[in-house]
Amino acid sequence: EKGPGSRTARALRLVLPPSLLSVPESPHSSIMADFEDITPEEEKSLFGEDEKGLLKKVLEAGNGEECPKKNQEVKIHWSATLPDWSDRAIDSTKARGPASYRMSSNKVCKGLDFGLQTMTVGEKALFRVPWKLAYGEQGFPPVIPTKATVDFEVELLELIM
Repeated sequence: EKGPGSRTARALRLVLPPSLLSVPESPHSSIMADFEDITPEEEKSLFGEDEKGLLKKVLEAGNGEECPKKNQEVKIHWSATLPDWSDRAIDSTKARGPASYRMSSNKVCKGLDFGLQTMTVGEKALFRVPWKLAYGEQGFPPVIPTKATVDFEVELLELIM
């Protein structure tokens, strides 16, 4: 007798075509190899041994001169995306024009503030900001999910004295 209480079990064999066995590559995967960990020393304790901190990839070099200082105002272009293999921007200044921002004013996520401090005028960089330095455990519903890593592409246009 066969049924739910039966002691006879049959093994099922699942055969998948090769096209379903490959995982699509992130458009940022080739870039990821070139990222530099720029996690500030005071924030490194947030991350375990196997976790990545704040990562930066310079896309275009700046003038190499002065980096923004605490409380200094900067003018930037930026766009934010989730690293989920889509290039759909969560938010961007590209359509509405550059944004002015006072450093260390808590107007942007902590990771982006730290990243901006490493840039010089004219530089364009990609920052991968882990959730602990982005929007935290809660995210920013409905746009940014909980514990989300966020990619920011930023161009530092001007330091305003």
